[in-house]
Amino acid sequence: MKTISRLIGIYWHNTPLSVKNDLQALCPEAVLDHVFVMELPDTDPRVNKVLDYLHRMGYRNMECVPPATELTYCMEYTRVYDSDDFMKLRYLDPWPEVSWGYTHVSRSQPLSFDYNKVPRNGKVGIVDGKYIILSDAGRVLMENTGLSNLVYKETVPYCKVKPSQTSRFWHLWSDVKMPPIAAPNVLINDNCKPFDGDYLHGCLLREGLEIPSLLYSPAELYYKTDDVEFIEPFDIAMSCEQFGRGFDPSPRYVVSQRFYQFCVQNKLPFIWLGVHLVSAEA
Repeated sequence: MKTISRLIGIYWHNTPLSVKNDLQALCPEAVLDHVFVMELPDTDPRVNKVLDYLHRMGYRNMECVPPATELTYCMEYTRVYDSDDFMKLRYLDPWPEVSWGYTHVSRSQPLSFDYNKVPRNGKVGIVDGKYIILSDAGRVLMENTGLSNLVYKETVPYCKVKPSQTSRFWHLWSDVKMPPIAAPNVLINDNCKPFDGDYLHGCLLREGLEIPSLLYSPAELYYKTDDVEFIEPFDIAMSCEQFGRGFDPSPRYVVSQRFYQFCVQNKLPFIWLGVHLVSAEA
């Protein structure tokens, strides 16, 4: 596993020429036609040199403070896993690669989306960027594996379905709830203040409040090992926290190594994040 740092957001149309020249001297390959985009391993010494320079010039990371000036940029650190890394993890956080659109009703009703957005022969997709949806074929595939704790919630079509789309679609859920997240995870609102229970101001997951832990994107889940072992065994569970901005927060999925291997073997298109277990003393 390696970590890549990525900085974007210094646009030349409102940047002094002297700043552009200084950034070009520090990292010439990051200077594009209209914007500065730096993507380097986090161990590259130029990362800290660029950040130090921007802070001296008054620029601030927009993830750390609410933007109050045009002198902002976006910096994030992203983990890059390979298949061997994933095989070593006890649990993972799955995100389908293929978007099937957006929901059209409140969370108190069955999820509703445009079935016509589903590609032909699609087995698994994501709706609203957070809900895992299965076609009939995807559900049958999972039901025949012996995976535990899978719950299939019925969905309804948002509009008239084309005759060629004959499948029903199922919102994947679980009857197991994860324990509370553990340090270094923290919850903050849209203003980077501690989350106070008001979802209208957002509930965002971070891996700490210091740089670089604040800037890991996407933030990954941490749990105490003893807490997880108390609810084992399971193949899928839902976080007890609800994440997101605005009025429609939602939990995240946690799945077992067995679930991960099943998806790989059946070529189900997921993006995978790590889930980390820490000791009670950590």
